[in-house]
Amino acid sequence: MNLFRYVLSLAVLIGLGSAFAYGQNMDGKTRFQQDLEESDIVALRNFINAKRKIPLPDKTQNLHISGEVHVEWNYYTQKLDGRNVRVFTFREPTTLNDEIFVRGETIAIGNNDYDIEFDLFIDWDTDRTWVRTHVRFDNSFGVDDNGQDKRIDPQGYHGSGSCDNLCLKEAYIGYELFKCGDDRLTIELGRRGAIYKAFYSEIQFGSRLDGVIFKYAKKFPGISNTYLQWAGFVVDERATQYAWVAELGFDNLWESGLDFKYSFIDWVKHGRNRYFARYPLGFRFRVSQFAMIYHVDPDLVCGRPLQVFGAFLVNHTPSKKTFININPNPALYTGREVHIGKQNLGAFVGFQLSEIDKEGDWLIKAVAGFCEAQVIPDNDVRNLGTGNFEHDSFTSDGRGNVNWKGYGMKFGYAITDNLIVETQYDHTWALDSSIAGSQSFSRCLVETTYFF
Repeated sequence: MNLFRYVLSLAVLIGLGSAFAYGQNMDGKTRFQQDLEESDIVALRNFINAKRKIPLPDKTQNLHISGEVHVEWNYYTQKLDGRNVRVFTFREPTTLNDEIFVRGETIAIGNNDYDIEFDLFIDWDTDRTWVRTHVRFDNSFGVDDNGQDKRIDPQGYHGSGSCDNLCLKEAYIGYELFKCGDDRLTIELGRRGAIYKAFYSEIQFGSRLDGVIFKYAKKFPGISNTYLQWAGFVVDERATQYAWVAELGFDNLWESGLDFKYSFIDWVKHGRNRYFARYPLGFRFRVSQFAMIYHVDPDLVCGRPLQVFGAFLVNHTPSKKTFININPNPALYTGREVHIGKQNLGAFVGFQLSEIDKEGDWLIKAVAGFCEAQVIPDNDVRNLGTGNFEHDSFTSDGRGNVNWKGYGMKFGYAITDNLIVETQYDHTWALDSSIAGSQSFSRCLVETTYFF
């Protein structure tokens, strides 16, 4: 066990050092670079190979394997300035399902979206260490497309099906650095998944967290369960760009059922990004979130757990401007700078009634909120949003995933201990239509999930 602790600690230090020392490497790597990254110390390789030879029955005490199958239907609508969005215009040459689209070409966007997903989870837990991996296969329903260019075969056998979308959603190592009584310090290193899986929010933290998380937790009897966590993660290794986020939490304050959480995330890039833009607009965000969650006494709601929550967000460094395309041809871009004021506030409120643990259980969740144009980075928004079927960017079009007000509602029911049916409805509108026109978005979801 002492050797294992030594090797793990060494790996953490080497990993942290290499993440900061070689973050500027380009995506295209030579064979020599790959060999350097994959080579191991002989003694370390022998140690790893010995672990691999341990029989599987001997590992079952610590090894856990589970999976999920999702069958999902979404019905979307989106309107921009009153017109229904049904087509997508390519701004640059793009290959889609083996078909090449040139700038200015269009493709239809339907209201219906059908997906089949499979998630595989592998967990390893010991007294002071843990590892988690999550692999997802996510494919669209439909038959394979014949791959012919629409100009050659517009009436041919064309379909939406795919069989190639594989994503490593999570892969990280956890280690307990210190524990004494009610004090505990841990570290997690790797791909943690979306930021919201570690830091609380209902409308932000949708971005991926590839990096390191430190968490310190301490109990103060009669006062609160307190924790402080910090994460640093890679934004763009090409531009040596990093971000960090921290959260301070007080759970069950004075045994009242009230939680308070304050988080701060710093996205600002002072240098040049991969396209040599200095201090880019898309990352001028230092966001504070003040959140409260109240756990209502179950005896007051027929034994059902009830949470009521809300939060206020403010970006301390908004750019106060953006760009919009003034060229009437959407395939061509002519940007014009637009000053929009601070636009740096956001908030959400909501509740969740009941929870699902076994057959016959159900839950209801509702969230309402608003998101001004520059309170959250365009691609960090989660749960509610604008739909953004045309893949616009707020920094180039004045439209994206921000500048909305709206609500979402979800209902889930467990048909068996393993099979759950969920329905969801979301509806949002433009908060400030003077920036780039009015818009509205709605989504209706029906999903079945089988857990094993």
